[in-house]
Amino acid sequence: MSIGEPGSEVLISLPFADTASAAEVLAPGVMAYENANDSTTVPVVKNDGSVQINTVIDSVDAPTRYDYEIGISDGSSFVSESDGSITVLDAALEVTAVVAPPWATDANGQAVATHYEVIGNTITQIVQHNVAGVAYPVVADPWWIPALRLVGSWTNHALQKIAQQNIAQNLVKIAVQEGKKTAGNTPGTSVFTANSIRVVVNNKTGAIITVYRAGGGGGGGGV
Repeated sequence: MSIGEPGSEVLISLPFADTASAAEVLAPGVMAYENANDSTTVPVVKNDGSVQINTVIDSVDAPTRYDYEIGISDGSSFVSESDGSITVLDAALEVTAVVAPPWATDANGQAVATHYEVIGNTITQIVQHNVAGVAYPVVADPWWIPALRLVGSWTNHALQKIAQQNIAQNLVKIAVQEGKKTAGNTPGTSVFTANSIRVVVNNKTGAIITVYRAGGGGGGGGV
């Protein structure tokens, strides 16, 4: 599948694409691919440009490894972070996207152990569902979050914050472009506020340092 704006698209190869059935339309813009191995892939493209790729695991016989081959540009690289997320860097070592920390839950809402492995340009989510006590179906969910170049680059921290707080990137864009601007707590930073969203920006580089909801902490402009 291809995501992103024209000229900056990223190709993501879905797991078991060679053997999966033709797409079944579940809802407008939502398709499911039956992988013929007791698992189904359901990619969902969000309005903010992020992509949530749900994997539904139906039985203990389903695979534990799910590969996502990423079509990154020359010189780009993946960096595994301590929280389990993955940062995507371009050749200039600027953040272009983040793959949010992996998660998986069973039918009872219990967490199932999961983590990423990176080999070359392939991100593999390992879901350790084949253990005692797991109730099926299990749902796992890698989430690809592209960086919008609003006023400059994004820090990995900022991308992680919008994922954790479920803040749409278009709200960040509105805040930067139309929000009230005030000085940040840290010298050399500014805070843009709109729709209860605060965006902290480095005045020199234009990088988005962090994002948080008004009243929800964040230090008012300094990290």
